[in-house]
Amino acid sequence: MFMDITKWTNRELIKYLVSHAGTTQEKLAVKVFELTKQDYKPNTFTNKLANNNLKLKEFQAVCETLGYRLELKEINPK
Repeated sequence: MFMDITKWTNRELIKYLVSHAGTTQEKLAVKVFELTKQDYKPNTFTNKLANNNLKLKEFQAVCETLGYRLELKEINPK
């Protein structure tokens, strides 16, 4: 499946992925913080999503946890 998520916010993307994975945002957050070796605080993940501040390593942990991989596609090949 291919999705163009170029203009999605962190919150929109995580909400979509969580709903399709049959998990909760809280369970995902715990796993992401484990994988990135950060101290888990319940509101930290929610605040990162609300402020569109998710780091790449955190998004990579989201993908790993939910069984996705990131691929980049050049939109204007030379």
